[in-house]
Amino acid sequence: MRAPDTATGFLSAGDDGRLRFGAAAVRGWPWRIDAAGIAEEVPAAELDRGLVRPKSFAWDELRRASLRLRPTIAPRLLLSPYRDFEYRLELHTADEKGWFMFQHHVLARTDRRMHVRVLPALMQFLIATPAARDGVGDAATVRDLVDAVRGCLAATEAVPGRAQRWPSGSYASRRELDAAAVAVLAGRGVVLFAGRPLRGRRLEASPEIVDAVLADFAEHCRAGAPPPDVVAASVDAMQGPKPDWPFDVLTPEPDVGT
Repeated sequence: MRAPDTATGFLSAGDDGRLRFGAAAVRGWPWRIDAAGIAEEVPAAELDRGLVRPKSFAWDELRRASLRLRPTIAPRLLLSPYRDFEYRLELHTADEKGWFMFQHHVLARTDRRMHVRVLPALMQFLIATPAARDGVGDAATVRDLVDAVRGCLAATEAVPGRAQRWPSGSYASRRELDAAAVAVLAGRGVVLFAGRPLRGRRLEASPEIVDAVLADFAEHCRAGAPPPDVVAASVDAMQGPKPDWPFDVLTPEPDVGT
C-alpha cells in the first residue's frame, strides 16, 4: 500500500486540464474546482442508481470554506505505517447555512499534513477574487497553478514559536506582541488566506511597522517592550510560513499602460 502524494496538497490537473482536489481519495469523490464554483464529481453509474445527489456550489453563494480532518479507525491499517483520515470540507453559504463534503485519504503516519491549508486558502482566494476564477477554467493556467503549489509546499519553512522568538518574554506578553502585530498588519490591508498572503503581498518589518507594533503593544500590555528584532520576527511570523501562496498565477496581468 502506498500513501498518496501530498506534494500538491491533493490538487491535481487531470488529462482534461480541470482542477480537482482528492482525485485519488480511497473513499468519497473528487471535488472539481472551476470558474463556476466547486462540485462533487460522482461517477455516472452512481448517478444512474439515483441514490446520490452530488453537491455543487457557485462562488457567489459561498462566503467561507475550511477543511478539517480527523483520523478514522481502519483495522487493516493498525499495524501498518499508514493511517486513514477523513477530510471534511465545511462550506458556509450566503444564506448562512453550512454544508459538508467528505473524502477519505490514506496518509503516511509521518506525514506532517501541511497541505491541509492549500484548499481552504485557494477557495478563500477565489471567493474574494472574481477576476481569478477564469484562470481555473484554463488548462495551461491550472497546470501552472499545480506546479507552483508543489514548489510552494516543498519550500515551506516552519514558523518559529513565540518562545523561540522571545525567550525572555512571559507567555502573556508574547501573546500581546503577536496580537499587536496582527492588528498592525490588518490595519495596513494585509490579507491572509489560511494563514499566509499571496506572493508580493507580505509586509516587511520596516522601522515604521516595528514602531507601530510597539505602540499597540504598549497600549495593551504593561510588560517591558520587546527588542526590535523580536518585533520584526513577530510581524513575519504572523504572516505565516514562507514562501507565500502562488495563487497570483490565476490573475491576468494588466495590459501595459493601463
